[in-house]
Amino acid sequence: MSAVEPAVQPVPENRKFLVVVDQTPECQNAQQVLCDLATRIKADAGIAPELVVREGVAAQEILKLVAEDLSIRVLVLGAGGGKDDPGPLVSSFSGQLAGTMPIPGSIVPGHLDLDQIDSIA
Repeated sequence: MSAVEPAVQPVPENRKFLVVVDQTPECQNAQQVLCDLATRIKADAGIAPELVVREGVAAQEILKLVAEDLSIRVLVLGAGGGKDDPGPLVSSFSGQLAGTMPIPGSIVPGHLDLDQIDSIA
């Protein structure tokens, strides 16, 4: 028996997707999609999205939020439209931080238009 056993925390019934939005064009596009989707979800299912605003280093704040809120089950990031630079968060979470995430992540390619995103979401 080890001296320190990690506490097993119950997993909430509701699943959350964590979507990070900044001022890049890809994220502004994603923000519009999310607003439209949130409106439809609220109308169809009566579920309102939860918005969280944090200040600080984005990757660090994301890790803190995921650790604090066990109902967040998936991290969704939008990649930049350029071939060489997917953006700082995608680079961080697919590189040095990839092994530190306690939840799976999805990357939405930045070149997809609203109809393409809607068809796969």
